[in-house]
Amino acid sequence: MLLVVSGNDPEGLAREMARKIDRPRSPFVMERVLIASPLQGAAVGRVLARELGIVSALQFLPPGRFLWDVLVESFPETPRQNPLSKDLIALLLLEALSGDEPSPEAILPEGVPSPTDPDTRWDLSLVLAEILDRIVIYRPDWIRRWEASPVGSDCWSRMWAIIRRGIVEHRVSLLDRFSLLCHTHPERLSGLSFAKTPVHVFGHSLLPPSFMDFLQSLSRLTDVVIYQWQPSQQYYS
Repeated sequence: MLLVVSGNDPEGLAREMARKIDRPRSPFVMERVLIASPLQGAAVGRVLARELGIVSALQFLPPGRFLWDVLVESFPETPRQNPLSKDLIALLLLEALSGDEPSPEAILPEGVPSPTDPDTRWDLSLVLAEILDRIVIYRPDWIRRWEASPVGSDCWSRMWAIIRRGIVEHRVSLLDRFSLLCHTHPERLSGLSFAKTPVHVFGHSLLPPSFMDFLQSLSRLTDVVIYQWQPSQQYYS
């Protein structure tokens, strides 16, 4: 079940989480709390400790880390480290920009000159990797379109074809598999560790649509509670 708890008091939301956590549960099974930053996790942990007396068998982690952990556990052939993390994308782009085939001009956006020195190539690779990483997270529909048809005329699809080479699966394809499995054969995932306890999503001002879709699929296996901070007690639209 997917549940949204709204409030204009962050500490009040943390107390509500404490009420949902305060139940008989195994000390050997971790309950996950997805937080926006370590500082936020520490603040929430203090409230939970005050309300519950002790905080145990709770894991505070960022959403991206939790998502990849779920995919790795769901599909054991998945590598522990994301093969298309931002740093690895930058290294693959650096290799492409340093070679002759294809030429750097063929993969760079229009108007961006081909870098001539190593430092500039690396800086440009980092910028392009950041953009591609955002595309993977926020525009998975572009990734699906690029992979469903031959390499297009735009530079981004050509860049994706280069970094995708040799990678069996990535975040978008694994999320598609996970969603399909949750909807068709949830019993295959119900015994895994992430499906044994509720998942708490606390204090995020923005989550990508693809991550919300992931939470929706996950809610077929276990309770997912989103604690959403609202700036007003009154309805607004």
